Amino acid sequence: MEQANPPVVQNMETSHIPSAPIHKLPIEILSEIFMLCTRTNCGTSVMNGRTPAVIAAVCHYWQSIMLSLPTAWSIIEPTVSRSILEPKCSMELMATFRYIKTCLERSNPYPVHVRLPDLLIMDSAVLEKYKKEGVGLVLSIASRISCLWTTNWDPYGMFQMCFPILTRLSLGRSNCEISTSLFSRSNFPSLCYLDSGYCTWVDPSTTDRPLISPLKHLVIGCTEEAAWIQVVQECSPTLTGLQVYLFRIHSPRVIIHFPVLEYLQIEAKDRKSWPIQAITPALRTYDERLGSESLPIGYATVSDVKYLRLNALRDLHLYPSLETLQLTANSTALATLAEQLETFEDLCPKLCYIEFLTDYGGIEETKCIGIAERALLAARPHITFLWGRYRQMTPLPGSQNVDMCGHAI
Repeated sequence: MEQANPPVVQNMETSHIPSAPIHKLPIEILSEIFMLCTRTNCGTSVMNGRTPAVIAAVCHYWQSIMLSLPTAWSIIEPTVSRSILEPKCSMELMATFRYIKTCLERSNPYPVHVRLPDLLIMDSAVLEKYKKEGVGLVLSIASRISCLWTTNWDPYGMFQMCFPILTRLSLGRSNCEISTSLFSRSNFPSLCYLDSGYCTWVDPSTTDRPLISPLKHLVIGCTEEAAWIQVVQECSPTLTGLQVYLFRIHSPRVIIHFPVLEYLQIEAKDRKSWPIQAITPALRTYDERLGSESLPIGYATVSDVKYLRLNALRDLHLYPSLETLQLTANSTALATLAEQLETFEDLCPKLCYIEFLTDYGGIEETKCIGIAERALLAARPHITFLWGRYRQMTPLPGSQNVDMCGHAI
C-alpha cells in the first residue's frame, strides 16, 4: 500500500497549488500581511527572529514578494542560543551575522532597527568573533541605523562614528564605564532614547566636554556610583520619561526640576537610597517600587498623576487626579485600599480602574483577596477591578514597554 505523505509535506505541496486559497489574495494584501508578520514576531522564538527569511522560504511566489519589500527586512532581531556550552554556538553565531548582513543588503536604502544577539557566556575566541562581526556590521551602516540594541562588547568603537538618524540606543548587558561626553550631539544628533543598561556612569574626564544630545527618555540601570545623578541633572530640561534602577547607593538628596517629565519610574534594592526629590509639574505616570519601609517623603510632584503603580500602598490623598491604579501587594494592602475608598467618598473621584497583582498564594490569602475585592466594589461600584497572579502588569502610558524599536505590539 502506498504510504500517504506526512501532513507537513501535504501542506507545503498545497501551498504551491495555484488554486490554493492563499494564492487568490491580491499581492497588496499578501504584502501587508507579510509586513505585519515581520513586526509582530521579531525577536521572539516563534521564528528565531528571522521572520522575513522564513516567509521567503515557503515558495518562489512568496520569495518574490518579500524581495520586493525592502522595509520588511529592516527590523533585524535574530535570536541565538545564549549558552556557550552548546558546541554549535560559534557556527550559529556566524550564521546569525550572515543573516544580519543579508537583511542589511535587502533593506537598503531604508533605515534599519538592529538588535545584536545577546549571549550570557562566551569563551574568548567566540567573543572576539562576536566583537569583530558585530562592530563591523554596525559601523558599516551607521548612517542607516534608526534604532540599536547591543550588548556583550565594548561599545567605544561606535562612539567615534556618526549616527545621523539614530533615535534609540540600548546598551543592554554591556558592562563598561560611560560618560555624557560619549553621546555628543555631533555624533548622535537625533538621539532621544538612551538605555545605559548595566554600564557605569562616571564623571567626564574633561571640563570642556561636548553637549549631550537632548534626550527625551533615559533609562539608568544598576550602579553603585553617584555620577548618574549629574547625568540626570544635565538631561532634565528635555526629559519626558525617566527610569532608574538602583543598587546600594547612598548620596545626599538633591532637588532636580523636570519641566516636561511625564513618566517617572524609580526602583531601588536599598529601599531608602533614592537620592532625588523631583519637581515634576507635568508628571502624569508614576511608577514607584521602593517598598513599604521607604522614607515617608515625596519623591516627586504627584498632584496631577493619572496613572500610578505601587508595590506598597500610599495615602491616596496625594493623588487627587488618579484614574488608574496598579498595586503589587497582598490582601492586607487591598483591604486597606478598600477601607480608604469607603471612608473617604471624595477620595480620587476620577479613579475608574484598579489592577491588582499578587505573588502570594494559598487558600486563605485568596479568600482574603476576594473579601477585599467585594468591599472595594461596594465602595466604588463603577470601578473596573482586575486581579492577576504571576503575570505582567499592563504597560502604563509613557513606559516605553514595547519592542526594542518602540513599535507598539
